[in-house]
Amino acid sequence: MVIGAGPAGLAAAWAIGQAGLDPLVVEQADAVAASWRSRHDQLRLNTHRVFSHQPGARIPRRYGPFPARDDYVAYLERYAAGMRIRFGTAAGRIDRAGPGWKLSLGGGSISTAHVVVATGPDAEPVMPAWPGMASFPGALIHAGQFRSTGEMAGRDVLVVGPGNSGVDLLNHLVRSDAARLWLSARSGMNIAPLRLAGIPMHPVAVAGRRLPRRAQDSSLRAVQRLAFGDLSRYGYPRSDLGAFTRLRADGVTVAVDDGFVRALKSGRVTMKPGVARVEGRNVCFADGSACAPDVVICATGYRPALWPLVGHLVALDESGMPPFTGPSSSPLHPGLWFFGLDSSIYGNMHIHRRQARQLAGLIARPARTLPWLRAHAGMPDGVGSVGSCRHRLRWTRSARSSSVMMFEVTGTTVMTPRPRRVAVALAASLLTTTAGRVLAASDPSLATRCGYGSDVPAASACAISGPYISA
Repeated sequence: MVIGAGPAGLAAAWAIGQAGLDPLVVEQADAVAASWRSRHDQLRLNTHRVFSHQPGARIPRRYGPFPARDDYVAYLERYAAGMRIRFGTAAGRIDRAGPGWKLSLGGGSISTAHVVVATGPDAEPVMPAWPGMASFPGALIHAGQFRSTGEMAGRDVLVVGPGNSGVDLLNHLVRSDAARLWLSARSGMNIAPLRLAGIPMHPVAVAGRRLPRRAQDSSLRAVQRLAFGDLSRYGYPRSDLGAFTRLRADGVTVAVDDGFVRALKSGRVTMKPGVARVEGRNVCFADGSACAPDVVICATGYRPALWPLVGHLVALDESGMPPFTGPSSSPLHPGLWFFGLDSSIYGNMHIHRRQARQLAGLIARPARTLPWLRAHAGMPDGVGSVGSCRHRLRWTRSARSSSVMMFEVTGTTVMTPRPRRVAVALAASLLTTTAGRVLAASDPSLATRCGYGSDVPAASACAISGPYISA
């Protein structure tokens, strides 16, 4: 079962269908791509069409290099045709039900072997909590509630947040009939041009994806200097971290300029520091200055809104993200997947296409089993029986990191670096040094048959960190 009929959920459903299964997609809205439909009229993809399509279906060339919102929604409607989708169905709590899962759906429930949660990273808008904001007499909305630049005609607008959403809004507002425009930036941000000398920059970024992260950071800094010069002269703060390093560290992607910087340099947009408080109609900033906008648009981010679904099952971080995403599943929760939450400068669908096929392969073949490890050298008497007793070792991708592998030895979870050869060697070392404890924890009778007595100390988990082994 797939929860969510957005781009990520549809990609997962298509790939699972290609793997020979028939997934059911549940969607609380009455149509696919509900989040895209609710965004403002001027919205376009800021990633190139060639790298933004769903698996198995290209975006038509007639939509241009950066498709408009309505064109992209129409493309997703055609893509979803023929899929088994139940609209108007809100998913509730997910609970373990034997070897599978039980999902609450309105007044009933449904059982399934696998649940793919693809509700999106932007399900819940995050609003700031400024002192006095309740007294603001004008319109104070989240960026997700903004509908059209026409509504801003003749009005003074303050956009709070210099990231991707805030800059995207200003890309359109600077060409509208809005009156004065301000942008409030609490911290630095990386920004890249949509085009440079008429050439789309997104394909260039994708072409350099194999470079080391530091080289990618440096190249984007160079493009920014070439395209914009020193934006700090105009009040737009520079991020301390490079774009790719910050994405990995904080999950914050790069802002994309399509007219904002030109307006900033011409004075159409005025930069302001972070908001300190609201006093009636005046918004006061950290440097003591103030402005009196008619509309405040908070481009302050989103959360995945996973707590009602799985807050009792997994530990969500402060931003509401689960500990494992994409084609990764915890050994403690086999069959529970979180898909479509990853962000990428290369474009979310660029990475979700590959991940969708990986996810489908894991669901169609739930566990890959490595050849039995028979490391007899230096092992205590009888431990070689682990192989003959078919004591299995499984591997999966680690939580939120493609650079780590996760192993399970009859219920014992271990983590080890890639590549797979290193993982196998470390796993063999684990079996050599802790086999007795593993067997005693997971299967006492097997431990006894392999020559270990009842005095072997039980261990619930063994972990590998680099070359070190602890149990």
